Amino acid sequence: MKAIFAIMTALAISHLVLVACGAAEHYPFPATTAPGTAMRWYGAVSGSAMGYGFFAPSVGAQMRARFVLSNGAGSTWEDDFTSDHNQEVRLRVGSIVTMFPAEEDRQLLRDDLLSCWAVAMFARHPDANGVTIYLEAYDVPSMAGYRAGARPTWVPVWTAKFNRDEEKRKSR
Repeated sequence: MKAIFAIMTALAISHLVLVACGAAEHYPFPATTAPGTAMRWYGAVSGSAMGYGFFAPSVGAQMRARFVLSNGAGSTWEDDFTSDHNQEVRLRVGSIVTMFPAEEDRQLLRDDLLSCWAVAMFARHPDANGVTIYLEAYDVPSMAGYRAGARPTWVPVWTAKFNRDEEKRKSR
């Protein structure tokens, strides 16, 4: 029993060392050596070489799309593509929203995506005659800002308005 415990402890410590190497993006052996190749292979297979970049400042903000619909009577309501679906659908929609092409050179793709979303909302809500699509980023303040009273908020990044019978109007 003691030998198995010692082996399991050694394997756990080895794994934690490789996690630390992956997080630091530094390995003690060159990639061209057998130990270096083995460490990188294990890191890729186990996930210990992921780098844990979700703490990095270069990680983008979380994005969401909100759809505000209106009808001829002046009523408004909100909808999204995820509330009636499972986790896989929510992840897929979240990935699409996060990859939203805001760059000017991607205007055709952006306009097509927004138009498809508007058509989908009009299909889900036949009584709606207008939809405004809000793409928002979750703005998390710095620690100094948080201590000063700033709190995370959803910040508008892109807005597009569509009417069922008119040409779309968009604004940034």
